[in-house]
Amino acid sequence: MEVLISEDPYTESLINYVVHKYSINLVMVGNKNNDSGTGVITDKLLRLLKCDVMSIPQHPTLSLENVWAGTDFSKESRKVFSSC
Repeated sequence: MEVLISEDPYTESLINYVVHKYSINLVMVGNKNNDSGTGVITDKLLRLLKCDVMSIPQHPTLSLENVWAGTDFSKESRKVFSSC
């Protein structure tokens, strides 16, 4: 386990550092409510990070039964199907 301490007041820059340092492919971000004007950090992360970002509501109301994966039929995109 590694503990990272930052004096940076901006959460998104710390997350960006961790994503780059550990080559992270997916960041999951919780969202406390669905009110308009919330999710500022998530919006910044979507613009800043070079990886996928999944926003998860505090009280999700749906369950995933099917997942759609877009593909261009390249060798790299076949990896999507090996993890299904």
